[in-house]
Formats: sequence, structure tokens, C-alpha cells
Amino acid sequence: MPTTTWRTSACAVLAFALAVRLAVLLLPGGAFQDDADGYRRLAIALRQTGWYGYQRPLPELHSIPIRPTAFRPPLYPLVLATLMTNDALPAARIGLLHLALGLATVWLTHRLALQAGMGPWSALAAMLVACDPLLMHQSTQLMTETFATFLAVSVLALCGWASRGDTLQRPPVWKWGVAGGVLGLACLCRPPFLIWLGFIGLLVLTADVRRRNLTRSLVLAISATAVLAPWVVRNQLMMGKPIVGTTHGGYTLWLGNNPGFYQFLRTARWGDTWDSRPIDQQQGAAAERIESETERDRWAYAQAFSAIKNSPKMFAYACLVRVGRLWAPLPHRPYGGESTMHALARYLAGAWNAVVLALAAIGVWRLRRDALHAPWVYGLLLALALTCVHAVFWSNIRMRAPVVPLICLLAAYGGQQLLHREKTQSV
Repeated sequence: MPTTTWRTSACAVLAFALAVRLAVLLLPGGAFQDDADGYRRLAIALRQTGWYGYQRPLPELHSIPIRPTAFRPPLYPLVLATLMTNDALPAARIGLLHLALGLATVWLTHRLALQAGMGPWSALAAMLVACDPLLMHQSTQLMTETFATFLAVSVLALCGWASRGDTLQRPPVWKWGVAGGVLGLACLCRPPFLIWLGFIGLLVLTADVRRRNLTRSLVLAISATAVLAPWVVRNQLMMGKPIVGTTHGGYTLWLGNNPGFYQFLRTARWGDTWDSRPIDQQQGAAAERIESETERDRWAYAQAFSAIKNSPKMFAYACLVRVGRLWAPLPHRPYGGESTMHALARYLAGAWNAVVLALAAIGVWRLRRDALHAPWVYGLLLALALTCVHAVFWSNIRMRAPVVPLICLLAAYGGQQLLHREKTQSV
């Protein structure tokens, strides 16, 4: 595709994405009102005190007013803290951040599609990302999905860029250093990316061993480690343990592996939603009697491992359920019922997802061995990493947000192949 043509296409897609995402952010109901994961609290505490943690109750006397935490990954709260003004975090500034990240994700998807040789169909891949129901909904939430999706597609673009012109004589070492650094940032945004980092590192290392030149894999590992190291050192100093991810893992493993959830799976009808409040109450009670956050994490892991050990068959079945929920077209119904409008929106999103996933499956089938080349292989490794993690830990459709750009790329490619096949047959 000529340079002027793809630039015109990219500008048109970005204008379309701007209109769609801006309309979603301005819908009645108010974006960024809820703070279910506590990211606003962390950002405010960080900006006001310089400490990453939760503010202690006023009656308590401590040397510092903050209880250090590693329960949530640090990157998103760090960015939110820079948006504060007069000790407040305006929704308008968060909206502009999410809008910029969403537009960058659309643009990078367009570039990736061009890089993969999809020509005019690159615009379709980018437009699918702009209109994706999951990404549109998450763009209004004070959660990490929008940021994580941007970082994921950035890594895909960087790995594809580093792979171009990669020869034994002149390996683009510095490009792999950039890719490793952004991968490290992705891990600081969502810990499941650590598995993706391991998969990519193993892939590059295997290729380097065959080439008898380990430069690329070493640079990738060093740059990712350099980005992750401050968080690990901070956790060793503040939490007494060199935590690479978070102390949230025990809770999410327990949430998906406990006697109550296993019993729900035995008796529930299709479409029923599990009530997780008993687990949350037990978690709250544990927080009152176990002061150390790392000890609470260890305690939650112990509860989950006990349930798995006592019901291994249900654990295996629950793994299948969790994978199904991760890749399901239809979003789950909220606990306690839903309005007619919410149900209609949910089923429309399910229909959209079903079509896109079907086209993506066709795209994978048509790629065949080409799926093992850049940029596809790095995206498929991300899909594999998320599937492995959420087969064991708690899972729902929201968890697949970072892989949506890959799904849209594959769907556009599948549509391109279908149309090409029909034209060939008609001739």
C-alpha cells in the first residue's frame, strides 16, 4: 500500500475511533465513578504522601500514615497520580488518558495489520478494535484493561518491528531492548503478562540457541529485568518479600477454587451467576486477624490448594469452565438480575463477539504455518499465556481484553481470506 494511501486510511480510522470512543465516554451514567479495585485510592495516597499504599485510619499512631501494599500492580496508579490536581483526580483527565490510550491502540492495530501484509483490510482490523464492546465498556472503568491493551499491542508491534530484517549478521539488538522494556511495563500493569514475558523470552532464546548467538535474548531479559527491578526491590524493603507480581494472586486463586464455587458448578443452570460475597466476607475477616499482607496472600493460597486437593475432579472441571468464560462470546449476567436494556446490550455484544471470534478462527486456520511468524506468533503466545493463567485463577470475559487487538487482526484476515476465496471460486 502506498504511503499516502495508508496514511489517509489511518487518519480516517482514527477519526472514526475518536467519535466512537468519545461518544461512549460521554454517555449518561458517568464514567469512572466506581473504584472497585482501589486504583483511585492508591493514586491519591501516592500523590499526597509519596507512599504506595492505603491510608491508615486516623486513630492509629504509626511512623508513616500509609500501610504499604503490593495488592495491586503499580503502573496504573502511578500514571493516575500524575493526573491529580488539588488533591483530586478529575474524571475528565482519566477520560482523556483512556481516550488517548484507546486511539493509540487503534493506530497500532492498523500498523500491525499493514506489517502483516493485509493492505486495505488493515482499516477493518482497526475499526473492529475501535468498536469492540469489551474495550468500549472498559474505557469507562477505573481499571487497567485499557492501559493493558495498549501495552499488549505495543509489545506486538515492537516484537514484529524487531523481527523485520533480523539476521545473524546484524541482529537489531536495541529493538529487542525496547521490546523488553515495554514488556516489563506491561507486567507492572497486569501480572499475567509475566507468563507472556516468559513465553516470548523462551521463543527468542530457542531461536538464539539455534543461531549460536544469545545477544537478543540477553538484551530482552536485561531490559525487562531493569524495568521490574525497582518494584521487586521496593517490595523486599517494604513488604519483606521480593514480590515480582502482586499479593493479589492468592485471592484470585481462592475465588475460583473454593467449596462454594465448586458446589455452584455442580448445581447451577446455564446463565446463572455465582455469588462471591461469602468469599469476600471471609477475605475481610482474614484481613482483620492477619495483619501482614503477604501472610494473608499465603493464607488465601492455602485455602485454594485445600479445595483443589479435596476435589481434584471439580478443579479440572472448573478449569474448563474458566477457559470457557475467558473465551465466551456472551458476557456474564450480573448477580442480582439486570434491566431489559442491559440484557439487550449484553446479547448484542455477544452476537458481535461471536461473529468476530468465528472470523478470527478462520483467520488462524488460513494462516496455518504463517501463524508461527511475526507478528502473529507473539499474539498467539499472549492468548496462550492468558488461557493458562485464567484456567487456574478466576476468569471472566474482561480478562481477555489485552488480546482483543489480536482477535480483531485475525478476524480481518479471516474476512479477507473468505472474500478472496469467493472471488477465486466465482472466476
